[in-house]
Amino acid sequence: MACKQTVKSSFAGVCIACIWAALSLCTYTAASVAETSRHAVTREHPRLLGSRQRLQELAHQRQQAYERVVRVAREQKADDHVKMISMALVCTIERDKQLGKRAVQMAMKYVNGPIRKGHTAFAHDLARCALVYDLCHEYWTERERERFHEYINKTVDANVRSETHVFHNGWYGYKHWGIGLACYATYYENQRARKILNTLEQEWRTRAAPALELAGDGGGWAEGYYVNYWLYEWLFFCEVARHCEGIDYYSMAPKFFRNRAIASMFEAYPGIKTYNSRRSIPIGDGGGRTFGGDRDKVLSARRILANYLRNDPSHQVVHAFNETTPRSSVGVYAYKDFLWRDTTVEESDLKGFKLSHISPGPGYVYARSSWDQDATYFFFKCGDRFTAHQHLDVGHFLIYKHQELAGDGGHYDSFGSSHDVNYHLRTIAHNTILVHDPSETWSRIRAGSVSGNDGGQHHSWPHHNGAVTDADAWREGEELYDIADILAFEDRGAYMYVAGDCTRAYSPKKLVYFTRQIVFLRPGTFVIFDRVRSKEPNFKKTWLLQAMKAPTRAGPDLIITNGKGQLFIQTLLPRNAEVKLVEGSQLYRYGGKTYSPKRNTGPAPECRIEVSPSRQSNVDYFLHVLTATDAETGIANRAQADIDDGQITVNIGETSITFLTAEVGGHISENGGGRVELATPPLIGGLKSTLRSRTTPAADGTSDTAQIPEKISSLFEPPPEFADDFGDYRSPLVFNDGTAVKTPANWSRRRREIIASWEAIMGSWPPLIDKPRIEYLTEERRENFTQHRVSVEIAPDRQTVGGYLLVPDGKGPFPAVLVVYYDAETGAGLGKELRDFALQLVKRGFVTLSIGTPDFCSLQAPYKPLCQTQFQPLSALAYVAANCHTALADLKQVDPERIGVMGHSYGGKWAMFASCLYEKFACTAWSDPGIVFDESRANVNYWEPWYLGYESDRQRRRGIPNATNPRTGAYKKLLLEGHDLHELHALMAPRPFFVSGGSEDTSERWKTLNHTIAVNNLLGYENRVAMANRKGHAPTAESNEQIYLFFEFFLKGAN
Repeated sequence: MACKQTVKSSFAGVCIACIWAALSLCTYTAASVAETSRHAVTREHPRLLGSRQRLQELAHQRQQAYERVVRVAREQKADDHVKMISMALVCTIERDKQLGKRAVQMAMKYVNGPIRKGHTAFAHDLARCALVYDLCHEYWTERERERFHEYINKTVDANVRSETHVFHNGWYGYKHWGIGLACYATYYENQRARKILNTLEQEWRTRAAPALELAGDGGGWAEGYYVNYWLYEWLFFCEVARHCEGIDYYSMAPKFFRNRAIASMFEAYPGIKTYNSRRSIPIGDGGGRTFGGDRDKVLSARRILANYLRNDPSHQVVHAFNETTPRSSVGVYAYKDFLWRDTTVEESDLKGFKLSHISPGPGYVYARSSWDQDATYFFFKCGDRFTAHQHLDVGHFLIYKHQELAGDGGHYDSFGSSHDVNYHLRTIAHNTILVHDPSETWSRIRAGSVSGNDGGQHHSWPHHNGAVTDADAWREGEELYDIADILAFEDRGAYMYVAGDCTRAYSPKKLVYFTRQIVFLRPGTFVIFDRVRSKEPNFKKTWLLQAMKAPTRAGPDLIITNGKGQLFIQTLLPRNAEVKLVEGSQLYRYGGKTYSPKRNTGPAPECRIEVSPSRQSNVDYFLHVLTATDAETGIANRAQADIDDGQITVNIGETSITFLTAEVGGHISENGGGRVELATPPLIGGLKSTLRSRTTPAADGTSDTAQIPEKISSLFEPPPEFADDFGDYRSPLVFNDGTAVKTPANWSRRRREIIASWEAIMGSWPPLIDKPRIEYLTEERRENFTQHRVSVEIAPDRQTVGGYLLVPDGKGPFPAVLVVYYDAETGAGLGKELRDFALQLVKRGFVTLSIGTPDFCSLQAPYKPLCQTQFQPLSALAYVAANCHTALADLKQVDPERIGVMGHSYGGKWAMFASCLYEKFACTAWSDPGIVFDESRANVNYWEPWYLGYESDRQRRRGIPNATNPRTGAYKKLLLEGHDLHELHALMAPRPFFVSGGSEDTSERWKTLNHTIAVNNLLGYENRVAMANRKGHAPTAESNEQIYLFFEFFLKGAN
């Protein structure tokens, strides 16, 4: 699985009569958020885009854009869609009856025309007519209105079975956006409008939103370039729903919508091109090779999302990016500028923004050398199968410098053409690997005739498109659709590293494994290492590069020149490789057959570079160094490769990179500096466990425990009286539907299900802060370390928390521990004794950050949420800790892979939720927090409003719940649904955690911990869960020493 989360849905069909009852049972994440500002649909017209007064104010505020809209409406030629929307806007703003009547006449052509159905954009017809109906409402006759209502209902009825696949663009852009606008426009006049809207909302909640969360986690979309064809229309509907009813559709798919505009920025090639537009990269079908109006739809979609998330610093950067192209490139699209270009959004520094982004859902990684117009650009994909417009291209990459250099081959001449199914979508047209089994055959693809054996990735899905209907169907067939994994991703500024497992994209009859590791050495060098093992040595392996222009030779190297850009290609492995350039009339020919395109869709690769070993073998290694430069650059740094004892080392200038041959991994050193591991850090959202060294079991499936300090080694075993005692707690190794979790792959799914269940109740986090700012206030030398009093950015709207950053003497990078408590001083040794965890750990060589309670999380009434976002305070505290993790990871003194978190009592609860909900914490220690819900213990008080009992309209009194002071908030719902904290503990697996128990966490708590041990056993890990017990609640010197030894073992040594 391409490191993604899934959201369980319970959709089994729509019953109109019972739809609101069904909705009340829906537990989809953040549904409650969408309800908080919901209101009755406004009765007045216009309403779709707000009131007449709002639009008149916009005309005043955005005068230049509006004047252009007026010219389109009254003077310029344009297609019906543009003309009708422009005319309707001017009509309602200026009360222009003549213009309104003309717009109605145009609408009636569609109303009186044939009912369109199937795979055609009937939604656009509905939408443009709906806007005319709403904005020019007073100029429709009663009979015309009745005809429009009939037209809507007949179109809906004719298309019940049309566009039902929610991973496909048609559900959004061909169907539902237009239905939604039409029904909001006629809400009180068309008797069926409300029911149709209810059906749409149910479909969205139970099928479409979960699909976006699955295949769109991180903002990319598995369908590829086609997202640019439908997203703008769907966002238009979402904005209409917010204006008309106050319903927030975005909040129901936050992993997609809170990242989509950022991903869209990264999906734009550097540079501003034709008519002041930006070109989006090609992914799958489509591709946008030539200029078209889709570029303005991409800009408008980013604008809508930046407006919606205007208080988020990352989206303020998006706004700055949008403002580099302030005007739509198609002149008659003035209405898009008028509606969506909002210059009141604050701009943030684009040049200082992060240079890479990962979208785990579709398995996309994007990177740039800078945000300058002449930057070097890179894209890599290693994701799963969801829908029709995807290609057989796992492991594919793109490189751009001034122009495309390594591109995407073939032409999308038509869906299912001979060229399409035998070349364009096949592996041979992409930058990845072929393994040729002469006996391999392919089933029909896109109902086209497949006759070519290119040696590429297989196509064995039940549907000829390789499409699946929705997230539930995907999960049911996960073993079939889960074909790739991003194993590692990190960006250290000077370089970006990504690793992917492409194995399952190929037939298991011919391939044992294919992994790809890429190091992007900024500004323009790419080191690509591929490990490939075939079932038979005579299965020829071929490394592919789609050259936009035919390369020239420079000794053993190749040079691609395209316009002002240039790509140097060095093949270091295999030794004495066979290099073949396929171009001209041979470009679309293989296996004795030619698959030429029927039409030219724009600039495409003109040469296919094929690199193969000169000798046949089961295992082959491919090592290439690609350097992107300006065209006038005469030479690139020469690279050298050495193979020694299971390692392959490539030296380029002052940089040395070593890859392992037996597994994914290696290390890098730059400019004579120390060695840094090419890490595989865990990603929030479910990256399969590739934690190396300290969390990887030995080859026999056991783990090495010889080095565990004797003082704590016994703490990893439950006392005999609690061994195998799981209490009355529901096993986390059972899915919500009662199915048992039997494999690590099952656990990956179950883990996501647990996260989804808890998020649905506690609320979802806002986007994490990319680069939290640390303000240094004072500095003081203490013993063997330096103490900084700091302010750390921890939440949107630049909210901060005060703290103490303690840095040990010596040369890092050091491991680090975040210490959380009521106040920052205690942890730093400026408060109560035996709670000075940060002080004691810094003395032992850890960087420590000690923070206290942020201002938003008051421990006294009135209680208030984080930045007015409706999620529980304890989850908000975990979000704060996650941002502190990022702040620590960005410090040059800290090893970002070795960061833990701990706390005592209140801080123990905080640390527990932080480590369980944010997977980048490598390990954690919880000192007597109360690790399960227990209303017999007053201090295990998760029911309090500053933990999980928060309700926005109710201030609960302190104390154990009873008849007069009942449970509230998420705590109430968690207990009603049978949840307990052991489910969160299980999310730690296989990361280690230590419970330093006291009066609240006695040895009986092993009954809950045994459940996490069972998960670790399933994953093949031992000694990941430990607990000690003392008599009282307060820490002791002995209990603290155990904590310090735990962190030293798991964060400082080889473990």
